[in-house]
Amino acid sequence: FGGSLYCGAVLAGWGWLHLRLKEEGIEDGHIVIQEGQINYPLPVTGDATAICPPPQAAVWKKFLAMYQRYGRARLTLNTRIVNAGSEEDAVTFSGQYVLHR
Repeated sequence: FGGSLYCGAVLAGWGWLHLRLKEEGIEDGHIVIQEGQINYPLPVTGDATAICPPPQAAVWKKFLAMYQRYGRARLTLNTRIVNAGSEEDAVTFSGQYVLHR
């Protein structure tokens, strides 16, 4: 069960990054997870939602500039998973994603 939550958290970040890159017109890169840290402060007891908020605008801008200049960039995304009907974090995840050509 913990492994499934880890996968859900990683995929939420990967999905956010994939969609945001499409919005920027970047379709020539490959996204990989380089490393991640996960915590399980509460049990997931039923339906849950994975949430990946965007990084700060300056961090995003630097990420894009690094990719455009070097063809490779790293971005840390923080995902949380909450139980349905709750705002408390059941899972917190910090992952470092790498985009490369």
